Amino acid sequence: DFRIHKDITVSGEICLLDMEALKPHHYAKLFNPTYLKFVRLALINYPFLVKNLFIANCHPLLEKGIGLVKTVMPKKIVDRMIILSNPKDLEKYIPKECLPEDYGGSERSLVSFRRSWEEFLLDQKDLYEELDRCKPSGSVPEEFKVYEDEYGADGSFRKLNID
Repeated sequence: DFRIHKDITVSGEICLLDMEALKPHHYAKLFNPTYLKFVRLALINYPFLVKNLFIANCHPLLEKGIGLVKTVMPKKIVDRMIILSNPKDLEKYIPKECLPEDYGGSERSLVSFRRSWEEFLLDQKDLYEELDRCKPSGSVPEEFKVYEDEYGADGSFRKLNID
């Protein structure tokens, strides 16, 4: 939200998903239908161009599951996905001076990036309070009604009659 509202121009993003901490007992949770719907809708509605989606430290079993996930993702995203069993292979795609030291680069560590980003976002508290006060007005635009099939009908149901 911050980047959208502050009009920060981005020509595209390079995303990295590191699966190192994922263990085989987590895999079933990743590939349930509800989660797959979430991933698909999130990628379709992501506000920035995804130039590449790197998946590092990918276990061979997980690669098979990612093949399943690719079936529900937009083709453009699938074409930009790169699975790496060794994260050091990132140097083939991203210059070393742009990679964090965690991945063999010369940039600062991910922990350092996270801390500075958290501090920065906390400094933007006023923006988030303003966004929290924003409420939608009018009816739902037609282009968003395509999601009704994904998540059911709007409204509340107080009584159910069965014939």
